[in-house]
Amino acid sequence: MNTKLTTCITVSSLVAAASVSAALATAPASPIVEMWRASATEIVHGQIEGVADDFSEFTVRVQGEPEFGDKETMTLKVNNTTQFRLDGKEATKEEALKVDRRATASHEDGVAISVDVRSMKSPS
Repeated sequence: MNTKLTTCITVSSLVAAASVSAALATAPASPIVEMWRASATEIVHGQIEGVADDFSEFTVRVQGEPEFGDKETMTLKVNNTTQFRLDGKEATKEEALKVDRRATASHEDGVAISVDVRSMKSPS
């Protein structure tokens, strides 16, 4: 390949990369990017410790989750889009949310997205 052509392509690539980098550094953050950062899905595992009378929220005793630090429980809100499973099958919140059952819940900002509950049934 021609040396002048290679040098020209390399210099052009570096100038273009520097321009993009400078534009990104000075541009305000996109609202979409900020919204994505603000609502990250998290998962919590533990035992259901309490359920509101109207099933609008429940509390889980958190197990082995180092990111919770000293916090031993977490209360999650339930809405009309929260999905529930009991022993691997679709269920209603009234069927699934019972004290002392094991639960794994995905949530965003404390609002449950899906809750997988295991009953304490003994195998038949």
